Amino acid sequence: MRNFLLFLLLIAGQVAFAQQYGIRGKVMDKEIGGLPSASVSLLQPQDSSVVTYTLTNTEGVFNFNGVGEGKYILKITFVGYGPFIRNITTPSGSDTLDLGTIELRPVAIELKEVTVKGDRDPVVVKGDTVEYNAGSYGTRPNANAEQLLKRLPGVDVGSDGNISVQSENVTRIFVDGKEFFGGNLQMATRNLPADAIDKIQVIDGKSEEARFSGIDDGQRQKVINLILKEDRRNMGFGKATAGVGTNSRYAAQGNYNRMDGGNLVSVMGSSNNINNLDLSGGTSEAGRSARPGGRSGQPGLMTAHSGGITAFNQINSKTTVHGNYLLNYSNTGVITNLTRQNFLPGGTALYFENSRQQNTSGLHNAVAGIEHKDSLNTFKINTGFNYSTARMSAVSSRQSYSVADTLVNEGERNSLNQNKNLNFNASAFYGHRFGKSGRLFTVNNQVSANLDDLNGQSLSFTRFADGGDENLQQQNTEGTRDISFNTTFSYTEPIGKKQYLQAGYTVSNRSSATDLEVFDVFNETRVLNPEQSSRFRSLFLYQQVGLSYRLNRGKLNLSLGLNAQQSDLSGRFGEPAEKIKRSYQNVLPNFNFNQQINKSTRMGFVYGTSIREPNINQLQPVVSRFDPLNLYIGNPGLRPEYLHQGKLTLNTVRPKSGLFVTASVNFNYNASPITAAVTIDERQVRTTQYVNVRQSGSVAAFLNVSLPVKKINSRFNLSPYFRQGQSVNLLNGVAGTVNQQSAGGSIGYTYRYKQYLDVNLRTHVTVTRSRYQLNQAQNQKFINSGHEGDATVHFLKRFNATAELNYTRFTNRSAGFNQSVPICNLSVSSFLLKDNRGELRLSAFNVLNRNAGVTQFASLNYIEQSTHNALGNFYMLSFTYNLNKQQ
Repeated sequence: MRNFLLFLLLIAGQVAFAQQYGIRGKVMDKEIGGLPSASVSLLQPQDSSVVTYTLTNTEGVFNFNGVGEGKYILKITFVGYGPFIRNITTPSGSDTLDLGTIELRPVAIELKEVTVKGDRDPVVVKGDTVEYNAGSYGTRPNANAEQLLKRLPGVDVGSDGNISVQSENVTRIFVDGKEFFGGNLQMATRNLPADAIDKIQVIDGKSEEARFSGIDDGQRQKVINLILKEDRRNMGFGKATAGVGTNSRYAAQGNYNRMDGGNLVSVMGSSNNINNLDLSGGTSEAGRSARPGGRSGQPGLMTAHSGGITAFNQINSKTTVHGNYLLNYSNTGVITNLTRQNFLPGGTALYFENSRQQNTSGLHNAVAGIEHKDSLNTFKINTGFNYSTARMSAVSSRQSYSVADTLVNEGERNSLNQNKNLNFNASAFYGHRFGKSGRLFTVNNQVSANLDDLNGQSLSFTRFADGGDENLQQQNTEGTRDISFNTTFSYTEPIGKKQYLQAGYTVSNRSSATDLEVFDVFNETRVLNPEQSSRFRSLFLYQQVGLSYRLNRGKLNLSLGLNAQQSDLSGRFGEPAEKIKRSYQNVLPNFNFNQQINKSTRMGFVYGTSIREPNINQLQPVVSRFDPLNLYIGNPGLRPEYLHQGKLTLNTVRPKSGLFVTASVNFNYNASPITAAVTIDERQVRTTQYVNVRQSGSVAAFLNVSLPVKKINSRFNLSPYFRQGQSVNLLNGVAGTVNQQSAGGSIGYTYRYKQYLDVNLRTHVTVTRSRYQLNQAQNQKFINSGHEGDATVHFLKRFNATAELNYTRFTNRSAGFNQSVPICNLSVSSFLLKDNRGELRLSAFNVLNRNAGVTQFASLNYIEQSTHNALGNFYMLSFTYNLNKQQ
């Protein structure tokens, strides 16, 4: 290992000359001079996929740095001008290609051309990018980017604003290829108006190292890039909404975005008591993003206030800086009625709980970063700071029954928990190119520190049917400190035509400490409980060295690697201190294959292995009796999990028909999974301890088919899926296999008639089956289904009428559970003022006045159904003002 590190340091110290290339030029109109904020793209000649992208500065000048050797297509566009397209090749006698002055020619824009955008191909596949034409997916007036994304086939947007594509979470979001909002998905999607977006790109994003080197390393993460319309890249735009309603309901939201070529400043704010904790900049679709009482709505009744600011600045052609700050405050009251079926070896035992919670939380979040690129080096730093507070008070009553349906225990519990959390994280990336094309050295580092303080108190009374009663009053203080770092060095050497070898070394360390003091309270006197109090320290260190082969040849990308890993887990707990120390060795193979079959079809396969260490709560061997009916104990003997993960994907589009198909098959296998071993005694007291079991795994298949039918102005979307999983259930010391199957999908239909009518329909069904080896009589099948529809009619030029219906149904015949929640929202609006900048809207939410929500899910050893309170019917009158100011 020492020799390998010395080798890396020697490589890092080499001095060489640049062999990467720069491309520059100036975009002009011969009458008015330089054209600012023109779009300049470098494309691959094989499939027109985007290699890199930039905008011209205020004088019309553009620069590309660090371009690899080869042939490209240069494409320049600017609103009101014809596109400029030229084939270019990097020069052999220089490291800079100067294209000089490029003149764009104005084109006449007729009014009829405004509708052409809706007739472009709605979906295009470009390499590892699926590109949607925003004009093909209509949204109602004043919609934001999030509401546009909900229309896209294969894209799911949750009520919390998180985005997924075929079950993969989107991790980053860009605007015109730049991370304007510092990676905050909600700040981007809920503040950019839908009508400012020209295209949406869903990308299998490459790693930081692969983007720097241009050599595909097989590491992928889902990324979205929102491409703005040309006329929105040099202007200010935003909107403000204020609304008042019946039952003292109110909502006020607003945002303003100032674009100046490659720069952005955005401010936003929100205050409401309609369960809509976001910065969406308007309430015209509040019923969609937070349905009162609906499947995706916020449980309970919530008042929320939010605010934020973000900035992105292109200091020069090589350096950018960005930062944002966000604050949130919420106060939520939730009333829940819960029924749980506990699966015991002798049968099924029922548990009932009624609870009332009042939760308040506050958050301050700040992010800042800088990035510098030149022909030789890339340097990038990102930092984040997060401070949050939370207070949760709860009152509950519960009853537990035996498998013979006789009462075992009943009781009440009051609790109060107050929490403060401070988190800091930072990442740094440095990449250097040497004289030989493809020879690279990179360093990637992440550091994080987390401080968490909890103060709690609990008062409970439990009556047992066998005659014993238990009164318990406790207070506890818990402090947790967690510090971690991860550093990766890598060196890449070209060995032939588009072939590379990469050597890498990673060291990672995580240090955790927990101090827990539990006090029993007798007549307002606190007495330390040493059995439940603890001091726990853990250290998880792993080192990894590996070698990989990579081939990047035209339409084929291939990588194959093997890593050797040494993991060391050590810890101290108790007084006097007991020590644990263990070491593990693992071999971690990985493989990636990506093939462009033709211009419109791409397939890929990725396989990787990884280690996941147990967290500090799973390790510390202390019995938690804060809830006398639910006890928890850690296990210092836990081993790290060893995971195998693979994915096969296929994307294709048929331009003539508009048929769009994406398919994927995922598999996961865990050789040493950490699972909860549950013991339930004759008093129905539940004790949980984490242990390693022999294995678990799952296979899932996803398909999305989207087909337009232009003759009837419609589009159909079909998205079936299937998942099969197997895991081990440990109950009362007996191990049994649990097989879970989930099957279902959704069908969507969209109809648009010119500018007068928009209709969207969607139905989705999930059927879940659980089969238990220990007791087949406990096998379960339940169905969750939902049917959604909305229609907007535009009439008399300035008026809109909208109706929304959401019907959710939860069924479990074996449990006798059958609940449905219909939600209906109606609204009518009129545009006012010059250029329709104002909109007056009258909305009726939850017309059917269903003020309850429902959830249902299955775990390894129980099934649970619950109902909770939610917003009832109310009416709201709101006014929205749109501000669009051209610079």
